[in-house]
Amino acid sequence: MKKESIYLLLFSIFIGASNAFCQQNLRLWYNKPAHGWLESVPLGNGRLGAMPDCGVMNENIVLNDVTLWSGSPQHADKPDAYKALPAIRKLIFEGKNPAAQRLVTKEF
Repeated sequence: MKKESIYLLLFSIFIGASNAFCQQNLRLWYNKPAHGWLESVPLGNGRLGAMPDCGVMNENIVLNDVTLWSGSPQHADKPDAYKALPAIRKLIFEGKNPAAQRLVTKEF
């Protein structure tokens, strides 16, 4: 029992010390608001996102979610779509963007 208590105490000290050393001031501070959507700071995790323009008197926030779709119903689960990616990249590097876009539309 005494041995377990010592391990628990050491573990608690380790967790407390690691939290104290890992604390950082992660604040973004800007002197002026963004002048448009391209200057705003993207926030999110890849699934849910926001682009606030940081206006003082009037703020606009553009929201996006991976599940939002403004078009028609579609079947977007294409497990073999990745196989077309090398051909798409090749077309892009050759400067054939319209052909690459057609292939993306067809395969993805």
